[in-house]
Amino acid sequence: MLIEGHTATPDDKLDGWSDTLAQNRAEVVMKQIGENGVDKSRLSATGLPGKKGSGKHEVLIKVVEL
Repeated sequence: MLIEGHTATPDDKLDGWSDTLAQNRAEVVMKQIGENGVDKSRLSATGLPGKKGSGKHEVLIKVVEL
């Protein structure tokens, strides 16, 4: 599973803080999924703030084939 953390950060405000916020969102969800029985080696988290992602305050979970 790929867990993506997103933010609605405007282009002129994108900075290290928005990257950290997006990454932390994804990691919190990944931790919860791992604590509920999914092998952590099957999980991946990435932060995509602002235009790098959806541009919304959300976390997306994607099932991907490796």
